[in-house]
Amino acid sequence: MSEALMIALGYTLLSAIITLIGGSIPLYTRFRKVDLRYTIGFSSGVLLAVAFLDMLPEARPETRIDFFALAAGFFLLYVVEKLILI
Repeated sequence: MSEALMIALGYTLLSAIITLIGGSIPLYTRFRKVDLRYTIGFSSGVLLAVAFLDMLPEARPETRIDFFALAAGFFLLYVVEKLILI
């Protein structure tokens, strides 16, 4: 097999092992008593932070429309979520 394929398989195996370890943490620690809404809120915050920190550097400073479109999309989703959950 090629070296690139072996590297990809190695990363896949490493990712699977880390996922299993992360999934078993609440089973054997005090994290089991943490309310589910806090963990979902934390994970969605991390997801949004990663998405914004990945997208914002690519927004060009000479065109502000990229940044405003990103902010408008975020606030639109925020308002829709608040209207649906009320």
